[in-house]
Amino acid sequence: MFAVAVAVVLAAAPVKGPRAPPGLTGGWYDHGTLFLVLWPDGVGQLGANVVKWDLEGKTLVITSPDDTQKMPYELTHQGKGLQLTTPSTQINLDKGKLPQSPAEKAKLEKAKKDKEEKAEKAKKDKEEKAEKARKKGAAPPHPAGDAQSE
Repeated sequence: MFAVAVAVVLAAAPVKGPRAPPGLTGGWYDHGTLFLVLWPDGVGQLGANVVKWDLEGKTLVITSPDDTQKMPYELTHQGKGLQLTTPSTQINLDKGKLPQSPAEKAKLEKAKKDKEEKAEKAKKDKEEKAEKARKKGAAPPHPAGDAQSE
C-alpha cells in the first residue's frame, strides 16, 4: 500500500528542471527571431529543434538527439540579455515572450480533445434518447385501445 501511495505522489509531483538563476528561463531572440527557448522543466528549443538543457556552473549544456553543446553564458542588461560563447563567436540574445512548452501544448490539446469527445458523446446520447422516444411513440396501439375506438 505504501508503494502505491508513493507512486501516486511521485506521479502527481511537478516536473522540475535545472536549478537556473532567476531570469535564465524564457524565450531568447536574435534580432527579433526566436533563437533559443529554455523552459523551467529542462526542455528547450534551439531553432526548430526540441532539446534538453542543463547547467554546469556558468555553462549552458544543450543536448539534442545528435549533439551536445556546452556554451558559457552570462545574463546581461539586468537579465534582459543573454550572451552565449561558442568556440567561434559570441551570440547576444534579447529576452522576449516565452512560447508554450511542449508539455503545455500537449496538455491544452488533450483538454481540447477531451472536450470535443465529451460533446460528441453528449450529442450521441441525445440522439439515442430521441430514437428511443421515437420508437416508443411509434409502437403499435394497445389492443384494448382498438376495441374502445370501434
